[in-house]
Amino acid sequence: MLFKRGTIKLLIGLLLFMQFQPGHASEKERYLHVCFPGIRHDAERDLAYSPLIYSGIQGSFSVAFSSESLSLSDYIAINYSTGKISNSYGSAMQVHTAGIQTYKFYHSDTDRQEGLHWGWSNNNEFNTRDVEDINFNNRSEYFTSFGPAARYRLPFTLLNRQFHFETLAHLQLVGFTLQSSYVTSLPPGFEDPSNKGITGFLKSIDIFYPGNSWNFGIQPTMRYRLKSGNMLSIGYKYDYLRLRGAHITEKSRGSWYFGIITAL
Repeated sequence: MLFKRGTIKLLIGLLLFMQFQPGHASEKERYLHVCFPGIRHDAERDLAYSPLIYSGIQGSFSVAFSSESLSLSDYIAINYSTGKISNSYGSAMQVHTAGIQTYKFYHSDTDRQEGLHWGWSNNNEFNTRDVEDINFNNRSEYFTSFGPAARYRLPFTLLNRQFHFETLAHLQLVGFTLQSSYVTSLPPGFEDPSNKGITGFLKSIDIFYPGNSWNFGIQPTMRYRLKSGNMLSIGYKYDYLRLRGAHITEKSRGSWYFGIITAL
C-alpha cells in the first residue's frame, strides 16, 4: 500500500468527526439512503504516462445518511466504484475509487422541504489505477477539498401519488492533493530515501485551489414516497475532477442508480 493504514484511518476519523457536529435545533428527521449497484460511465486521463483517454462502464455502490432539523440539514455519503476501462487502442486499466462526501445546508423551518438552500460541501476521494502497458503500473491519488453547495427541492403530486424532486450541487475550491509522482507509483516526497513518515507525506502534498484543481458535480434525484414514510428513488450523479499536483489527471464520470430511503 502507498499509505500506511494508520494514516488512512486517521484521515477518515477526522473527516467523520468534523461532519457529525451537533446542530442547533431539535426535532430531527433522519434517513438511511441505500443505492443498489448502479452503472457508471468513467472517462479518465493521466498525463503522467499518456495523453489518451481511458473510458468504460463500471459498477458503483453508495450508502448515505441524512439528518434534518428545523434550520440545518446534513448529508454524508460513502461511495465506491470499480471496473476496467480502456483507450482507443485497447490498452486497459483496472480502476478502484472510494470516497466520502458531505453536505451541510442552512434553511428556515418553513422552507426546508422546498426551494433553494445554500451551504457547503466537503469531498474526499482515493483512486487507484493498475495500468497494463506500463512498468510502474500502479497509479494513485487522494484529495480532500471544501467549497459551496446548493440544494433545490420540489415536492409535487401526480395521479394522487406524492413525489419529491431534489438536486444537490457542489463546487470544490480549496484543499490538498496527494498523487503518485510523475515517474513512479510512490508519492514524490518518498522518492528521496531520506524522507520517511510525516516528512515524505508533507513533501508530497500539493494545494487544491481554483485554477490549479477543480471538482464540481450535480446529483438530481426523483423520489416516490410510500405510505410507510419510506421512499424509492432513482437518480443520476455527474462529477468532473481535474487535479494538478505532481502531474495532471482529469476525470469525467456519470452514474445512474436506484435506491431505497428509510426513515430512522
